Amino acid sequence: MNPVSLVSNLGTVREEFEKGLTHGTSSLARNLLYSIFNPASKFTESLGKGIATLSLDETYLKERELSRWEKPQFMAEGLSFGFRDLTNGLYKGFSGLIDPFWGAQQEGVQGALRGVPRAALGVAVKPVVGIIDFATRLGQAISYSTAIQQQTLRYRPPRYIGPDGVVQVFVI
Repeated sequence: MNPVSLVSNLGTVREEFEKGLTHGTSSLARNLLYSIFNPASKFTESLGKGIATLSLDETYLKERELSRWEKPQFMAEGLSFGFRDLTNGLYKGFSGLIDPFWGAQQEGVQGALRGVPRAALGVAVKPVVGIIDFATRLGQAISYSTAIQQQTLRYRPPRYIGPDGVVQVFVI
């Protein structure tokens, strides 16, 4: 037995062990983060969608649905989308307070009376949805950046031909 060869082989084994330990720990951390944040972001996305319907604002719901097609691929993009959705929720909620005035200007007293509940619901619901959307985007960013395999994303949303023969974006 050659002692020099034995010591040399032990050094090589130690390096390989360290590489394997580092790779395994990294893989465990990535998979753990993915398994926590992927379902959490799906839950908050569904929660936000359900709460957003309480706003009774069709335009807001369509705009929000279209923005859902953008999926963040890394953390900075997720934060960017999250802040955008948060500020949009705050802006839409508080700017909706002028709905009664627009309604009064267009339809008189009846328009103002229709605008009051929409404004009240909007100021209560839309900022909350913005906060939920921020959490969703952050969770998506973490789960997509730690995903095991590259996911294919749509470049554009699905479309259909409406009864009037015009191609329209399909909104679920």
